[in-house]
Amino acid sequence: MKVIGNLPIVKDIDAKYPFGATIQNETDTNDGTPVIREIYGDILMNLYKIMQLAGITPNDLEDNADTQFQLVEAFKKFSNEINDVNHVLELNGNVWSLPLNLAILPNKFVCFAQVTDNYVSTESYTFKGTGTLEVPFNSTGFNASEQVLIVIESTGVKAFSLEKLQEVADTVYTPLGSPIAFNDTDKMYYKEEGYLISDLPSSSDLQQLIRVFASDGTLVLNDVFVQNDKVICVVFIPTKSVYSIYDLSLDLTSISLNITFDSGTDYSPYFYLDLEGNLFITNSGNDEIDDFLIQKYSRDVIGTFALISTTPIDISFEKTTNAVIHNGFIYTFVNGYLRKYNLTTGIKTDVMYLPSVNGQLFRFNGEVYFTTGEIAKKWFLS
Repeated sequence: MKVIGNLPIVKDIDAKYPFGATIQNETDTNDGTPVIREIYGDILMNLYKIMQLAGITPNDLEDNADTQFQLVEAFKKFSNEINDVNHVLELNGNVWSLPLNLAILPNKFVCFAQVTDNYVSTESYTFKGTGTLEVPFNSTGFNASEQVLIVIESTGVKAFSLEKLQEVADTVYTPLGSPIAFNDTDKMYYKEEGYLISDLPSSSDLQQLIRVFASDGTLVLNDVFVQNDKVICVVFIPTKSVYSIYDLSLDLTSISLNITFDSGTDYSPYFYLDLEGNLFITNSGNDEIDDFLIQKYSRDVIGTFALISTTPIDISFEKTTNAVIHNGFIYTFVNGYLRKYNLTTGIKTDVMYLPSVNGQLFRFNGEVYFTTGEIAKKWFLS
């Protein structure tokens, strides 16, 4: 766009005006800024283009209160490319970013985005736009591909998962048996005799599906998790003492082998998942006889589980499927004792004893529940 300050014409020059100059009125002693194309052409063309893009045809009537204001009507039809679109919130290292210029945004600016990666509560993140400014970033938690609400303040950025903003019920029903230990959807799933079933009802023979894919009729489906639109299957081949992880799409249209644990010996490892999608395995990933050696695996850039660490927790740990991982601890419920083990320090804490109580701990739709039959109650763990 042409600006008066750059044109060799009569003008009112002052630094207080954007781009240094404005129109000068003509007086008896001073010439005025001329009415020329270089000054008004861009303005008119932009106004005309706005109306054209809005689908409004000029009607050759003067705009006023008795007729209409066609340009105003055109503006009403436009969306805002900054916050009226669904952006992509990308993670690079520990920096989340959006294609927005933070310098022109008001404080407490709000927009929506779809995230590319999981939020890991133990990580320290920052946020940046198209410039160099970085501010602190935090969230209540979200998974890759979720929609989030983003609030950009001068002191930092907050992101809220729109899926997790939905109120989670204190009580849920489990009429078909024991729910799978980890399920981040709002549909209850169960594993029975190699089948994945739901309350819809629905039923899928996962074991047979994987046997056909692997061309091995001996493998056994040990455990199932549902996380981030994936069905994560723990498979055991008894003839080889081999454990493998298979990824299936939630609609079961795709399947792939993720990782295999082959030590030549079966130490009967147990597998657990946390909200960030990290996989935890006892017996040092089927490499050691000691149950309390727990390995942590995270997905790499191509989605394959990769070893992150091995932590020896308190040797009193009893491996059990009646367990959940919450806030950096693995909670177990065995013989009425609720215990937690710190997955960083290994320290055990006796949380409580519930005499004569038997039931199952599981994670469903982002929360921890406990069931003793067909009804499950949300448990608030520290």
